[in-house]
Amino acid sequence: MSLIRDVLSRINTHVFLAVGVIATFTLILTVTAQQPRTVDADVLETAGTDQDALPGTWLTYGLTQTEQRYSQLTEIDESNVGDLGLAWSAPLVAPEGGRGGTEGTPLVRNDTIYQPMDNSIVYALDARTGEQKWMYDAQIDPVTRSHMCCGTHNKGLAISDGKIFLAANDDRLIALDATSGEELWQTTVADINEYYSLTIAPRIAGDKVVIGVTGGEYFIRGFFAAYDIDDGLLAWKFHTVPPAPGEPFEDQAQEDAAKTWTGDWAKYGGGGPVWDGLVYDPDTNLVIAGTGNAEPWPQELRGIPKSEWGHWDNLYTCSIVAVDADTGELKWYYQTVPTDSWDFDSVGGLIMADIEIEGQTHTGRRGRSESARVDPKPSSLLQAERAESEERWKRRSRRNRSGGCERKPIDCCREDDLLSTTAYKGAPFLIAYKRGLSTMAAGTGSPYRRYVNPRAAVSTSS
Repeated sequence: MSLIRDVLSRINTHVFLAVGVIATFTLILTVTAQQPRTVDADVLETAGTDQDALPGTWLTYGLTQTEQRYSQLTEIDESNVGDLGLAWSAPLVAPEGGRGGTEGTPLVRNDTIYQPMDNSIVYALDARTGEQKWMYDAQIDPVTRSHMCCGTHNKGLAISDGKIFLAANDDRLIALDATSGEELWQTTVADINEYYSLTIAPRIAGDKVVIGVTGGEYFIRGFFAAYDIDDGLLAWKFHTVPPAPGEPFEDQAQEDAAKTWTGDWAKYGGGGPVWDGLVYDPDTNLVIAGTGNAEPWPQELRGIPKSEWGHWDNLYTCSIVAVDADTGELKWYYQTVPTDSWDFDSVGGLIMADIEIEGQTHTGRRGRSESARVDPKPSSLLQAERAESEERWKRRSRRNRSGGCERKPIDCCREDDLLSTTAYKGAPFLIAYKRGLSTMAAGTGSPYRRYVNPRAAVSTSS
């Protein structure tokens, strides 16, 4: 009898052990399944696409790294959008004396909305209830508001490796813990007292976070730069304007750019801010940025004699520049408005896309980027499409950069001289490229669509 009890006891012990092991594994699997996947370079590469590892999130400023902002979600459509109503509202309080608005695109991850606000404030809200999880106030330098052109706005945030990245208006790049809002590190990008500022949404490029400076209305030397995600250390910096005459060049790109400036321009900084258009292409490992106006706007104030107007391009202002994401080395550039004298920035949002033109697909990745807001040179123009009538286009246009047509109607030149056109935001202008001579027309009209093959853009190796 005792033998039977002993055998049954051993059987029960093994059963209990087996049940315990199964329960433990079940608990581990459950906990693991509940842990949100870390946002890293691999996740960001497919974010917002039909291969999104975290569908239903918004992990980058433009939803995808191509910045197309097209959602793949289908649950809300034309059949039920009319049934939507208010689920919750949440107060977003402004600091004393500051603005309470926002121009920023929120990020969404793990049922959390990360909303950037004016004055470099970030709210983390529960997406289901609107309950505030945390709030971070960068407490910008009080001088900031008087040292910025157009308000203490923040366009967006970046997320990677458990961190939220904020470009504070007073020139600090700040990393926050995405769960708690705790500040992990901050680094100084520029000096607000020299009228540099930050409004841009940071972008993630592999293991780096990239930002550019604002301040083209003041006497700055524009640049964009990459910082290490882990500790905020500077990885590289690319200047969009060369150093002052007599100062050493940082690299060959700056030496080449210096040849396109003349006179005593450097006392005004040069301009070339990078405050919006910025994309990262993981297939080519390129960071592509749009640059702003030359400073000051009138070219005669940049030291260009009237007799030489239109002969100094002032690189790399009003350009699209592509640099190696690891080193910051210039790979190609594409100037949209040589000798800009009208604040015709080239910083509008850049979009990479696969586009079919005349039966041939031009891919926005894997080596070639089709970028909106990029103006063509004859060798690399894919398509420029006028949106208004030919006669009205001629009548409204004015030539500003040709020897025989300065400030005269554009139809003073032969029709076959006009190879391409472009436009700027809500106040479009026109670019015309004359055979054998790059010429420019300024005027008004309707926006144009244009597409560019950057493989045909100016290469620094040619």
